[in-house]
Amino acid sequence: YSSNEMSRVISQLKDKETILLSVIPKLQSFEQAQETKIRMLEDAEGQKQFNFDLFTAVKNKQISFCYMIGNTYASNLSSNIFIERLIKEIRGMKPNKKIEYKGIWDERFRNDELISQYNPLGENRFLKNLPSKVGTIISDNFIAFLYTMDKPYVVEVKNKLIAEELKVYFENLWNISQK
Repeated sequence: YSSNEMSRVISQLKDKETILLSVIPKLQSFEQAQETKIRMLEDAEGQKQFNFDLFTAVKNKQISFCYMIGNTYASNLSSNIFIERLIKEIRGMKPNKKIEYKGIWDERFRNDELISQYNPLGENRFLKNLPSKVGTIISDNFIAFLYTMDKPYVVEVKNKLIAEELKVYFENLWNISQK
């Protein structure tokens, strides 16, 4: 038996280190994809922050679809004006990739002015007796619940599996809803 040259041993270790370093980013991205993040935003400013974050994701083409169920009314006139402004900006953008928008609302909102703002983005449909105390937004890898009790809240859950499951639920509601 004879010992290897030290440079040969170091070379083999460096080669294995290179392989491991190239795999680490892939493993980290897999971990991040499976990770669930929950964010709770409080009061009207929290709603505005969520709406702006959603607008930014649309603007940066980070989402391919946005589905809405029920009541997404903000808690005050200022928030509604903010939503209207964001919708106008989205409509004014010239996307090279169209984002699919669909909204399902209670029948009583059929002629509502705020809901009509969404019409140029995609399609709205209506259901009778749809609960509308909590608005639901579904997108590629997150869902959000918007509601008001004492004050407005947004609960955002970033999880691809949950988003995919709620998308299937939405599609079932969509199939029974009316234009």
